[in-house]
Amino acid sequence: MKASTRIDYNARIDHAMRWLAARLDDDVAPVDVAQAVALSPYHFHRIFRGITGESVMQCLRRLRLEAAARQLWQRDSNIIDVALAAGYQSHEGFTRAFKEHFGEAPVIWRQHHRDIVRGAQPQREPLPVVEVRDVAAVPFISMAYRGSFAEVGQVWERFIGLAASQGLFSGTEQLIGRYPDDPDITPAGKIRFDVGLRGARASSRGPLHPALHTEILPAGRWAVAVHHGSYSNLHETYLALVGGWVAQNGFILDDRPCLEWYLNSPATTADPELRTEVWAPLLRVKRD
Repeated sequence: MKASTRIDYNARIDHAMRWLAARLDDDVAPVDVAQAVALSPYHFHRIFRGITGESVMQCLRRLRLEAAARQLWQRDSNIIDVALAAGYQSHEGFTRAFKEHFGEAPVIWRQHHRDIVRGAQPQREPLPVVEVRDVAAVPFISMAYRGSFAEVGQVWERFIGLAASQGLFSGTEQLIGRYPDDPDITPAGKIRFDVGLRGARASSRGPLHPALHTEILPAGRWAVAVHHGSYSNLHETYLALVGGWVAQNGFILDDRPCLEWYLNSPATTADPELRTEVWAPLLRVKRD
């Protein structure tokens, strides 16, 4: 396969994954996804499975179950409501599918996961001040990746090189990572993340590289905490913010992915001096 063809196919599958993730509550058929990325259904199914390792419907089922798992531990929703949101018509059918995928029934998984989060908190320093921000919509140019967090450094290097070659840096952009998946829920090889520039706009000098995706990050409310130090223990700040502060302060997470805003660079900054803002998406109304 030519390199240009491989890049084009990967870009289309990235688009397909975004399209699916935005429609987890809809009645979606494989032909709909193929049409959304302008490929014939016959070729699309083979390309999708070849790149992702699963069929479109297997992927959709997994994404729905993972979204249900996040909702179970982050909110106090009734299990039947979670089941219906995941596309299941009965408590029994959802419980069977959930247990097959995660190895535990939903009610046991919820309690087990919450116990892990609560049990981890006493070992951590308390969070510094958490700021609640209402942020306006802003342009975002990103590159998608599916795989392991162990490769995130290489992905950032490739993205920064592509962005520089396209003239996307003007000095006002912010390097942002977007992480829709929880590594405690999603298998390592299937974790999705986007690396990108918040505030960047496509150049008028030529077409955007097919590996890059342009969109508008919608306006919304966020809880923001600053992580001090190495990226290797960023998960601790996530747990303290998402698993602790959000619930303790009466907020509810919405379904947007968490973001990381990198305030300095490991290329020029020692690990102890690194600063990273962790953004958790909030519903605009606090829980009673």
